[in-house]
Amino acid sequence: MSDRDQFSSNKDSNAPIRAPLLGSRLGRLPSYNEILPRLYLGDICTAMNKDELTRLGITDLITIEIKPLQAADLAQVVKRYLFINVMDHSKQDILSHFETSNEFIENALKEATNKVLVHCVAGISRSASLVIAYVMKSRSMTYNEARGLVSQKRRIVDPNEGFVRQLVLYQKMGYTIDIGNLDYRRLVLDALAFEFRLISLNYYQMPGSASKAISSPFSNISASTSGSVERTSVIQVPPGHKNLPSRQNVGILFDHYYNKLHLQEVNKYPSVYDPSNVFKCTKCRSVVFYAISVIENKNPAGSEMSYDNLSAPKSDTQSKSGKSKAECPFVFIEPQPWMSKGVLERDGNLECYKCKRKLGKFDWTSGESCSCPNHKSQINLNLFKVMKKKVDMSSR
Repeated sequence: MSDRDQFSSNKDSNAPIRAPLLGSRLGRLPSYNEILPRLYLGDICTAMNKDELTRLGITDLITIEIKPLQAADLAQVVKRYLFINVMDHSKQDILSHFETSNEFIENALKEATNKVLVHCVAGISRSASLVIAYVMKSRSMTYNEARGLVSQKRRIVDPNEGFVRQLVLYQKMGYTIDIGNLDYRRLVLDALAFEFRLISLNYYQMPGSASKAISSPFSNISASTSGSVERTSVIQVPPGHKNLPSRQNVGILFDHYYNKLHLQEVNKYPSVYDPSNVFKCTKCRSVVFYAISVIENKNPAGSEMSYDNLSAPKSDTQSKSGKSKAECPFVFIEPQPWMSKGVLERDGNLECYKCKRKLGKFDWTSGESCSCPNHKSQINLNLFKVMKKKVDMSSR
């Protein structure tokens, strides 16, 4: 489940050097540690041991894994339960779950008799990241400070490189989610592409897809696979890893992506989705995307073009060397809600949702981003490209 075949030195300057942990030593690692008063970080063995949970007095449990624990077992021990579906892979988006887990822990610890256990498989990367994020926010600490505190209590904590970058970004955003932050937007798009490719390989089971409700004897036990803390009378348990049709999985994937960026409710966020900075179809004048959704728009010199210059491309432009160089005919953008039904395949055309005119292309799996001279190497996020001559920027 991890993208690391073995433990190695962490080259990220924001994290301490990893100590090599050989497989023969893993069995001797501590199952859990108390990080803050009544907040525990541990492994799956502790979480599945009802006697140990009872002895410790655990009342609230967070599982961050690819499938939840058994509802029947949980109901006998804990009051509240939160399940977060994340793999231990650097391309996974864990940052978007920090606010949910922080809220869950904070609410639990308000009552003096409650105790919280956060776990993944080994209590090293995923669950450690959640606990570090909570320490960062609750104590206004930097990533390094919070990781240092957690490491003092549990020396084996070792978030993967992608999670470290996300924790640092969380600090930069002020311990919240800023949907206007371009680094955050690129993160969730990168995760979308990664998960799509897993689905295309018939490997990944989307959280919440065709989940079934299992009755619980507790009225206050709850679990979430969608990122919200709920109080219900059921635990939502996704089925085993029986792959659903990929189109259904991709549809769920897009819904989660749009929800993270609030693309379904842009009117509530005018500071991010500026109604005066929209791009319209030149034929029917429908709004097709916002300025903040532009990932890249290169001019022949390789620098970013201004939005005012987003018009039909010129045939040739003179370069410093005296040779003419064609301008890239595309603008690369984030996916938009109107694309949902049209981009469930691996590649195809992007059509205006109103007049059905072809606006551009999408390709999830190609190693090439663009054939123009300005894009000689693959650009990871150039999945959706619109022809400049088919859109223009104007006031809404």
